[in-house]
Amino acid sequence: MTRSERHTRAGDDGTLVAQRHHDPTDAELTVDIVSAVADAEGVAPRELEDPLYEAVDAAALAETFFSGGVADLPTEGVGTVEFRYVGYLVTVGSDGWIRVYDPSS
Repeated sequence: MTRSERHTRAGDDGTLVAQRHHDPTDAELTVDIVSAVADAEGVAPRELEDPLYEAVDAAALAETFFSGGVADLPTEGVGTVEFRYVGYLVTVGSDGWIRVYDPSS
């Protein structure tokens, strides 16, 4: 499955309402995911009531997609993970893109 096919498949589940690029040298993945969903909601990240850890293990995602590896050997994974959070479909790609889809539209 190509990257565009994955993007289209997620898009079939709703309308893209927010996206953010994660830079592991700049912020934690958790912060970027919550910020992207807050952007979709039109609120500040601290105003989201549901904790992210109830939807996904963001630390495990960060380790899989963005870790530097052990003994200088890369362990970065390739792919996309999808999960539901605060009523949205959220995708996190190994390319760093976090996309938030509104499934009701």
